[in-house]
Amino acid sequence: MSWKWFGARTLYRTIARGRPKLSDSKYDPTSTIVEERTVLICARNPAEANRKARKEAKAYTSNSYSNIYGQKVLIRFLGFCECFEMWDAPADGVEVFSNNERVDLSVSDRMVLRDRFGAAKEKINWRKRFQATLKFISKEVAEKLLNPRAS
Repeated sequence: MSWKWFGARTLYRTIARGRPKLSDSKYDPTSTIVEERTVLICARNPAEANRKARKEAKAYTSNSYSNIYGQKVLIRFLGFCECFEMWDAPADGVEVFSNNERVDLSVSDRMVLRDRFGAAKEKINWRKRFQATLKFISKEVAEKLLNPRAS
């Protein structure tokens, strides 16, 4: 049996645990991050690709770190894993994952985007988005990003 390439899509939730040691206007105590990752997996068949992708997902979530607010940040694998067998070997421009969904013709493109990515994706304010995710970034990285001259 020959080896094949798969794009494996997995889903995670990142949370900050513990009482923050400090707080500022950017801190949101109720927010979490949902992350969708697609990684390349080399396997002989879809079942093996799924097993390997789940193992990789568990390894991805095995580390924790502290954020700038002194909280412990944890990533949890949500158990979702979907593998897509690639038509071609990995290279520039090669599709690594594809997902098709049937949508009624009456649903506008704007509604498709909103349903898929949420209302906030329609117009992204990158500065606010960065500030809102500070509690999910490691303390060391956040300090470098907030004080680039100090690095």
